[in-house]
Amino acid sequence: MNRTILVVALLISVTAFIAQKNHLNYDVLIRTGDSLYQVKDFKNSAFVYLEAFNDHNTKITINQRYNVACLWALANYPDSAFFHLNYLVKLRDYSNYEHI
Repeated sequence: MNRTILVVALLISVTAFIAQKNHLNYDVLIRTGDSLYQVKDFKNSAFVYLEAFNDHNTKITINQRYNVACLWALANYPDSAFFHLNYLVKLRDYSNYEHI
């Protein structure tokens, strides 16, 4: 019985550690994307944001999705920009059309 409790506690601890590590990695990637944006490296910033979107278990905010659309537009990739804007409007019910 004690051994079972120990194994369950260990599994819960490992799962929590992995989830926290993924969240930290997400935050680091978002900050890196923001830094690349500041130095006007829009294409690489967009790629870093996409890597963050693929490498996490948390919910991507509407502002972050909008930022990626703007980055693709600034990097002269209109198809990618419209893909993300379309995602916002259709799937996330984005209604700030003046902002777009």
